[in-house]
Amino acid sequence: MQTTHGIVPTDDGQYLMVSLQTAKTGAPRIAVKRWNCHDRIRTMLLLHRGIVCGVPSFWKSPNSQAPGNALAAEKAGAFFTPCTPRTTADIHLETLAGNCIALVPDDAFFCTVPLCLGDKSVHSFISVFSLPSHYKIGLVINRELVAVFDMAPCTSDALEAYVGRIQRYCARTRPLLPFPEHLYVLGNETGLKTGQFSLHPLNPIVGNHECKTYDEIRALGVALARTTCVGNVPEFPLSLAKSAVRLPRTLLYAASVLIVAVTLLLTGVSLVANKLTEFKINAYASQFQSTISNNKEIKDLFAENGALARMILQFRDKSSAKTNWAPFLHALGAQRPEGLYLEMLGSEPVKGSSGSARIAVSGWARSEKLVADFIARLQRDDRISNISLSSMEQNEKKTNLCDFKIVCILKTSM
Repeated sequence: MQTTHGIVPTDDGQYLMVSLQTAKTGAPRIAVKRWNCHDRIRTMLLLHRGIVCGVPSFWKSPNSQAPGNALAAEKAGAFFTPCTPRTTADIHLETLAGNCIALVPDDAFFCTVPLCLGDKSVHSFISVFSLPSHYKIGLVINRELVAVFDMAPCTSDALEAYVGRIQRYCARTRPLLPFPEHLYVLGNETGLKTGQFSLHPLNPIVGNHECKTYDEIRALGVALARTTCVGNVPEFPLSLAKSAVRLPRTLLYAASVLIVAVTLLLTGVSLVANKLTEFKINAYASQFQSTISNNKEIKDLFAENGALARMILQFRDKSSAKTNWAPFLHALGAQRPEGLYLEMLGSEPVKGSSGSARIAVSGWARSEKLVADFIARLQRDDRISNISLSSMEQNEKKTNLCDFKIVCILKTSM
């Protein structure tokens, strides 16, 4: 049984992952998952999985130069070369490097989906997918994705003209390149007619799941990029150092979870033993009380001790109050936004109020917005009042940081 995973970023800031499971017998199965790109915990839960990441790409002709900040999947003699902004690739590689085994254009589905789900005898074809604003047209020659074109507007009547333009361009620039006679229409596009090509409508259905959205089809195509049934999809250069240790890293995670579970179990056993010991102590205490309850001298001594204890308690209640510093310190840690750090904490009593203290908190942050967000969060705590920003200034050594000082009143007594 083979399982492949393809991930693509979506326009709404999420990752969409398609997991494709195939076996020698039986229908393949597919699973689709989404999560926020910034959800580090969910990304860590990829564990040992090796994933293929598809990134948005543009295709440059041999006569054009890629921008200086672009990452290109260079190949000698290539008709067109896919490129992606280096910053885009770096963002996703930083997040997924621990599991990423290949980085490919998200246009891979133009080649992989028809080869896996279409007519097995067709090795050269044109793939078409319609978006609201334009057509995306992929050119596959001998099971290899060689180019992807964007054509607008997206109208059925104009499609044949678009394909004709691509055919004439190929005939002029690559006269020896055999132009395909088959045309795959991916998705739910209907109403296309052409007398020049053999038309193949193709709705990507894997098992009982139909990939209807553009994002799902892209992720499916990326997941198929490393399977045996597809041809050649260009890959961007990628360091596999981090993904190579994903299995040992997963074993380390499992060992950590096991250690935590054993610790919790031992803690539970200790709690049960403590309860049994407490029960025995209470039984002995009851027996002791029963023994001495009829002794008059001991009763008189207990009475004197009780009176003295009440006097001590009354004096302690008047001279001190129970403080709640721990919840305040916990609130500081819980409400601190990422990118803001605390350095110093000071306090002084408030004149005329024995149950309050003036607190000064200083630190540094990556932006002024983080300081404002921190103050807004603290204002939601009923124990804290009169919150004010005492000072904020640019750090002298690190100009991208700002130093701040916040003053507030803390209710210290309960």
